[in-house]
Amino acid sequence: MNRQLRVIPLQLLALAMITALLLVACSGSKVEEVDLLEPESATGPSLNETRIRPSDSMVMVFVPEGSFLIGSDENQIETAKTLCEEYPDAYGKCSSETFELETPQHFAEVDAFWIDRTEVTNGQYSLCVEDGACNPSRLADDPTYNGEIYPVAGIPWKDAVDYCIWAGGRLPMEVEWEYAAKGAKGTIYPWGDEFECERGSFSDQCSPCEDGYSGPAPVESFPLGASWCGAMDLAGNVWEWVGDVYNEHTIYYQSNSTSNQTEDLRVLRGGSWGYCPAFLRTTYRYSVTPSANYLAVGFRCVVPLEEQGG
Repeated sequence: MNRQLRVIPLQLLALAMITALLLVACSGSKVEEVDLLEPESATGPSLNETRIRPSDSMVMVFVPEGSFLIGSDENQIETAKTLCEEYPDAYGKCSSETFELETPQHFAEVDAFWIDRTEVTNGQYSLCVEDGACNPSRLADDPTYNGEIYPVAGIPWKDAVDYCIWAGGRLPMEVEWEYAAKGAKGTIYPWGDEFECERGSFSDQCSPCEDGYSGPAPVESFPLGASWCGAMDLAGNVWEWVGDVYNEHTIYYQSNSTSNQTEDLRVLRGGSWGYCPAFLRTTYRYSVTPSANYLAVGFRCVVPLEEQGG
């Protein structure tokens, strides 16, 4: 990891020492220890801070550096199986093999980064198309999917890569996506451990939910579903591409997120408006060919802290 050590400026150290001496002189009391802590504001952005990306006016939220357990343990796999029994899957994915792709659970460290608060919208994506840097979505003429503030969908992996580069970022690595979704607490869903209909756009057929949308919903329609860092729609609405080549779980987070090789399997995260609770969990991995441009496939971008200029 490209961690930077926090160094206390000499000027700050000198100022603190002078202040301590003045306190002794004025009060006559003994100053046993001067605890110097660099102010958070002096080290860069903090949790809940946002920025606007100039290229497409996307609001980005800050994700501080940290560590967490990535993937699922055996108890969480059993939870997924129980959810499958309670909410049967219409796509035939409720099998032990499906969820075993989330194991073994292991420790991971993540550098700080900015992530899009929402999935990229049709309106934003159209700017890249107009600029000649992106191909049109195959759903660009479909009124069910092409609303200005709806998430762009029907996007293959390479087109998502192209957009993020055009916008000044890149697709998230799997480890970044999962950390933004569940944080150090390791929640089953971005908002917590219980499935709740009002938290996002989910399947009406295999869940108890009825959100009023036959397909995706406009971004930010479900603010109660925000994750710990303020990112929305990380469960449901549209699947989201990550940059990594699909690998076994023990090594996938070390993959090259910016690789443009298109022959390898890639990964979708977060579930969609057509999926059930077991597949909306923060740890679920869906491996597909990079050409997949399904009705419910979109994306969001990230910008590493050092590339954002701190």
